[in-house]
Amino acid sequence: MTVTLLLTVFAGGGFGALVRWLFGQAERAVRANHERPQDGWGTTCANLLACVVLAILLDIGIEPGWSSAVLVAGLCGGLSTFSSFALEISSMILDGRYRRASAHVAINGLLGLLPFLLLLT
Repeated sequence: MTVTLLLTVFAGGGFGALVRWLFGQAERAVRANHERPQDGWGTTCANLLACVVLAILLDIGIEPGWSSAVLVAGLCGGLSTFSSFALEISSMILDGRYRRASAHVAINGLLGLLPFLLLLT
């Protein structure tokens, strides 16, 4: 493990986190003019993009090593977010929005699996 590898994984993770944050900002901007609470589509977009990128990388046969560390652990790891997903579901449940919480779980779970099922079978 080299300092260069550590810094590139760090940069990949930072870029993924930035893209995830931008999805959240886009959702907040859209919701700013509405009274409804956030629905979590910013997190969903980030998670699904991470799944698509990872499935494509696996489909093209990315080899273990530097590039997989940067793209898989860095980019995809920084882009996807289970903690925000869990917080959004918890908030929906506590607000009594059970259908929305169920839909959020289903959309993230099923659509997140879809790229892997389509590309890796």
